[in-house]
Amino acid sequence: MPDRNLIVLKFGGSVLRSEQDQTAAAAEIYRWHREGHKVVAVASAYHGITDHFGAESERWGTSCPSAQAALLGAGETRAAAHLALAVGRSGLKARFIPVSEARLVAEGLHHEARPVSLDTAHLGNLLDEHDVLVVPGFQAVGRSGDPRLLGRGGSDLTALFLAERLGAQRCRLVKDTDGLFEWDPKQPGPAPRRYQTITWHDAAGLDDGVVQPRALAFAQQYQRPFDFAACGSRQGTLVGAGATSLTSPLEPQKPVRVALAGCGTVGGGLALHLAQLPGFEMTGVAVKNVERARSEIPADVPLVTDPRRLLADQPDVLVETMGGQEQAGALCAAALRQGIPVITANKDLLAERGPELRRLAAGTGALLHGAAACGGGAPMLERTSQLGRDHSVRRLRGIVNGTSNWILDRLWTGTPLDEAVREAQDAGYAETDPTADIGGHDAVYKICLLAQAAWGLDLAPSEVAVSGLETLTPEFLAEARRLGRRPRLVAEAQRTGQGVQASVSVQTVLPVDPLADVPGVANRLVVESDHGDRWLVDGQGAGRWPTAQAVLADLLEVAAGLRESPVEVTSSLDLVRVVNG
Repeated sequence: MPDRNLIVLKFGGSVLRSEQDQTAAAAEIYRWHREGHKVVAVASAYHGITDHFGAESERWGTSCPSAQAALLGAGETRAAAHLALAVGRSGLKARFIPVSEARLVAEGLHHEARPVSLDTAHLGNLLDEHDVLVVPGFQAVGRSGDPRLLGRGGSDLTALFLAERLGAQRCRLVKDTDGLFEWDPKQPGPAPRRYQTITWHDAAGLDDGVVQPRALAFAQQYQRPFDFAACGSRQGTLVGAGATSLTSPLEPQKPVRVALAGCGTVGGGLALHLAQLPGFEMTGVAVKNVERARSEIPADVPLVTDPRRLLADQPDVLVETMGGQEQAGALCAAALRQGIPVITANKDLLAERGPELRRLAAGTGALLHGAAACGGGAPMLERTSQLGRDHSVRRLRGIVNGTSNWILDRLWTGTPLDEAVREAQDAGYAETDPTADIGGHDAVYKICLLAQAAWGLDLAPSEVAVSGLETLTPEFLAEARRLGRRPRLVAEAQRTGQGVQASVSVQTVLPVDPLADVPGVANRLVVESDHGDRWLVDGQGAGRWPTAQAVLADLLEVAAGLRESPVEVTSSLDLVRVVNG
């Protein structure tokens, strides 16, 4: 089976302590997806839930082992279902897969079974259709379909078994610490060293219960390397063949201080995310009205009406979600001049003033990120940039405005334009002033950003030919319905001998066109190479949560860079001395 650039991520009870922790787990999944991976996520039960169900089952006795196994595994089912919902809310195409559907078969005792087979063909087909599959850990089924469990800590074994059978490129056990350590880094006293690499044998000798022993034995038997890390980490510990090595002791990490300019749909969504994530502190939020009650923002976070005041506290990063160009542009420019990283969801600003802001960022070494400016939950800019580096991109063609796509679907069914726009506004997809969506100008800004990502060329919005939904007539739509064609607002850019040519226009597309079956507020980008290769980038393109998730992904990337420390490796002989006292 091809690996599909697949990663298996396992979220344990130390990470999923409650429903609120699903925000961090979904952000971790999104981070890997936007780097080009398909993801299989394995969820453990929330912290303490398995013990609770264990005590509950003991009150009933052990007369029915299959019922006991079903009860003890119920916590994983619930947590996995929540995770699939959280990922779907972020705009990715997620699918919850019960172990009965995956045919994850195990043999042996109901509570200590050994996995032996998996329906890899079915899961492979689902991975072709979805970005993320979410599977409950710890659980399996017997040959006859009865519930089985993989032993205490069995979610580790679930993840490694899935990775081995699916041919995954990577397998990561996501923990609440950034890898394996000499001792618990949360204990008072001197800081421990982190294992940068450790052999399966040495990991088994640690005897700290971090990894299920049966999972370690399985990994060693099949020579399956895996790693440990915290959400958002670039470091962690690699477990596999080779030598064991340690890094220098970790320094205590301070929270990343975030200034947020704007608390509307996207900014408010990000504020809610930050309130649920450890390691971040909001230094201030710029709003239009400080008197208005805002449940998204903790009471101790200062509110200001002048965004420039946000920079006085020297935050670690500025997040701009105000929109517009003049005030937002001045604020972002000021931050970059001070060397403060900037994250923005402002497509207008990046399309019109991107060259200026990139020059300022290069001059001070500050980072400038804008993933949320195009695609919402679809990581269009990241994937286009990656494909532009690795391949010779010839053409970009896509639906990059979810609001107009949603409205066009309504027009195709016979709804008048004014009514369709009102419905989009009521649903939260369209702004009070929908001109940018209806007229195609929003898509113009986005195709300029995509052209810059693909070819490193600055395409001015004024160079893009545009015609929007206001040009449509009832006769045009009736003819499209008669021919079975779907109207789509298509943004295109193509590299030619004279430079890049781009346009935004309503086109009627055949059912076989990859843009024909893009539903509602979804986005899809088709990237074509000179050699005829074609890649699709999909995701939900409008709404609070997909866009806020894209902003959060940029923020986590910046935070990881700020927290990264130099690595000092010691020899494996030192390890033997540490482990054996």
